[in-house]
Amino acid sequence: MFINIKRMIAVIVILDMCIVVQQAAASVLYSNDLGTSTQTAVFSVEGNGTPVYMDASSDVAYSDLDGDGLYRWVQNGYGNIRLVKTYFAPPFKILGNLAYTANGNETGTALNDVFIQVSNDTGLRGDARDGYSWDYIDHTTNGSSTSEPLSSSPGTDAGYNGIKEVSTRMWVGRTSTSTIDPYGGQMRITGDLSDAKSGNVWIWKNDFGTAVQQSAGSGADNWTTISESSNITYADRSYDDNDNDNLAERATKTGYASTTVYFTKRIVAPSGTFFGNVIATGLGASDKANYSTFAQLQLSVDGIDWNIMSDLPVGGSQTYDMVADSTDNSDYDQLTEVWLRIKMYRWATYGNSPWASDIKVSADIVIPPGTLIIIN
Repeated sequence: MFINIKRMIAVIVILDMCIVVQQAAASVLYSNDLGTSTQTAVFSVEGNGTPVYMDASSDVAYSDLDGDGLYRWVQNGYGNIRLVKTYFAPPFKILGNLAYTANGNETGTALNDVFIQVSNDTGLRGDARDGYSWDYIDHTTNGSSTSEPLSSSPGTDAGYNGIKEVSTRMWVGRTSTSTIDPYGGQMRITGDLSDAKSGNVWIWKNDFGTAVQQSAGSGADNWTTISESSNITYADRSYDDNDNDNLAERATKTGYASTTVYFTKRIVAPSGTFFGNVIATGLGASDKANYSTFAQLQLSVDGIDWNIMSDLPVGGSQTYDMVADSTDNSDYDQLTEVWLRIKMYRWATYGNSPWASDIKVSADIVIPPGTLIIIN
């Protein structure tokens, strides 16, 4: 390695596949002060309690994080609630030096507890995000009756650096009815967001949350083409928010029987690199037995031959994970581009229509051996 100190440029020759990143300063990656219905809808809510969102202006520990004049806490009457939010790094970025912070109030008894946790478990979560490995717990002080800052901070833990997503969970539990309800809020995720020059990253995401994400065009967030757009409707599905803007929807195939809608996207590798091990994931919904109404993810190396497809659901009406996995197909080892397609087929005009949501594509960014990379 040769380093020109005056110009502060590192010139690196890649002899084998490795992780090369350009560091960025730690910053607030995501915040949520529970002030609006869209901010509360992004969570997957678990447990046997019922969340109630209350004005937090009476507690000096709480403040308006986003400048909209609204901020609340989440309160639980009995049992427990768990608010789970997964933060997904933008395409071609990785996360590091992470911390999840919040406020909690135990309301005077150790039986009414608030705690927060983080998880680096990846893979499919679907509608049920509980049951994963959770780390770095921080909880309110037993017997306290004031708001306390909480921090779940993996920091330099190698398992939480160079990753493409992190999950957070706030637990508000109440087993005593003799005091007021415990509550929590003021959630923030901070950390480093860095450019990934190699390694496994998200290469494209679409949660249908904005008009751009529902449209075809040349923009990075657009689909390349959408067939029969007049036979597609969109409905809220906020907790599948994969771009952290508190907006997400699902796309539903409507219209005539025995017709198909296709969403197609061409994804291009960064200059001087290749894609490998491409995997597309999402949620789909079907109706009727024998695969007659369904949504499916498909991959192609050229946008013509679609040879990697997610499994079709077995049985009747259901919501299911869609996975189109190219890792065992040598055609997808070194690609300068890859094509993604959602196929939605509707067999009949009665019954439930097929829909798709939370579309994400991951891949290894591969740097050919001997490649010269300059990092400013």
